Amino acid sequence: MIKKYLNRYKRKKFRETQLPEMTQQEKLNAEQLRTQVSSLDPIPPSHLKSTETWNQNRRQLRELIQNDDPRKFLTWEVIMHTMFCEPKPLELEAVKKKAYFNNASPAVVGRAYPFSGTNLDGNTVHQLYNLSFLLDRIKDFSKIDHIIEFGGGYGNTCRLAYDLEFQGDYVIFDLPEFSYLQEYFLKSHKQPLTEKAKTIPVDEKVHLVDSIESLEKSVTSFNWERTLFIATWSLSECNLDLRKAFMNIINPKNFLIAFQSQFGEVDNVEYFKEFQNARNDISWELSPIEHLKSSFYLSGVYQK
Repeated sequence: MIKKYLNRYKRKKFRETQLPEMTQQEKLNAEQLRTQVSSLDPIPPSHLKSTETWNQNRRQLRELIQNDDPRKFLTWEVIMHTMFCEPKPLELEAVKKKAYFNNASPAVVGRAYPFSGTNLDGNTVHQLYNLSFLLDRIKDFSKIDHIIEFGGGYGNTCRLAYDLEFQGDYVIFDLPEFSYLQEYFLKSHKQPLTEKAKTIPVDEKVHLVDSIESLEKSVTSFNWERTLFIATWSLSECNLDLRKAFMNIINPKNFLIAFQSQFGEVDNVEYFKEFQNARNDISWELSPIEHLKSSFYLSGVYQK
């Protein structure tokens, strides 16, 4: 118990420590992020609970970007609540056994506290654990040329994929505020990045899109048999109309999905049962996450 409270105190002091003055590049990155977000239209209310929940998160994020230091965005409550998962020790123990664990690098922006004696923050450990449920089946990214992620958080899974030697194109489909945050985060790590929602030059890798139209342009040349779809607690948190519109555009043959049993008005257990039944060419594995109540991993690998 004493150790638990001591860790909480250390984290609190770490996050309260004043950051040094911004470098010129950091100032430019922060100003670009604020300008991008201030250009967005107001967010109208929605009668759908699943949609309005995320509308509220978007409004909070906009305000924080304008009024706080984005270099510490991983300490913001809206990010901690929606995108940051402090893992159980068993997740760290599991990923430390993987050959690729030492390839994972720490995030250089966001102000996240290192987890349990590692140089990685808790969310990075958790996202490595997520990826392990697919990598245990396909071994590595050598057979994957393209990744499409629905709801990419702040871009950390994308960053980790490249750490783990993925070398292809990575598309993140998200709400515009989060696309801009992903751009800020990935630029801070010097990832190859295209301009948001633009056609992709062949020599660039990361594509950030916030509309179905932009998504469609981004994936026209994808080899679906070598495409991985990632959606961890994201596809399961949007309304059914958006899910249908999104999935009608893409046809990946490999999947890593994490979902909770219910979100708003949607029964996700039934939805993902039908999702699997519609794709008989995929070998599916559904795994309850015992330490995360009412949550599941669903991995799928193409069967020729």
